[in-house]
Amino acid sequence: MDNEWKATAHIGKLDLFGENIHSYIKSPFFKNHDFVIIMNITTQEKIIIDPSLYDYLMIEKVTLKE
Repeated sequence: MDNEWKATAHIGKLDLFGENIHSYIKSPFFKNHDFVIIMNITTQEKIIIDPSLYDYLMIEKVTLKE
């Protein structure tokens, strides 16, 4: 699979309905929030996952605001 897919870790912020939630929640859990981008090397398809959001809220995929 290494020849077909590449996973990279990233740090970002969380938006909910277009609003940055970091200004409302002071918990260190949401500071420097980690997520992973998995990209198909051939097709350039990207899948963005957030393991913490999945563990706590069962959210399987997130979108990347570029």
